[in-house]
Amino acid sequence: MSRIKVALNEHGYRIGATHQRARHSEQVVDKIRIMHETHGYGYRKISAMLGIGRSTVQKVCKYLIRGQAPHEYRVIDG
Repeated sequence: MSRIKVALNEHGYRIGATHQRARHSEQVVDKIRIMHETHGYGYRKISAMLGIGRSTVQKVCKYLIRGQAPHEYRVIDG
């Protein structure tokens, strides 16, 4: 078995790319936010460039999803 390091929020729930239903890596989320916040690209343009749905890009940029900072990390068997 492999061991996986997972990020947990203050309630002990998995967050970010280590969440079991996460579809995008932390690098993709960071890239979306940099494109929007630093370069001023709109949701549609980012969506078209990365092949990700516009509503997902919008939620990432507004920190409605993937907006929590890890409280702790835990190693689990995966």
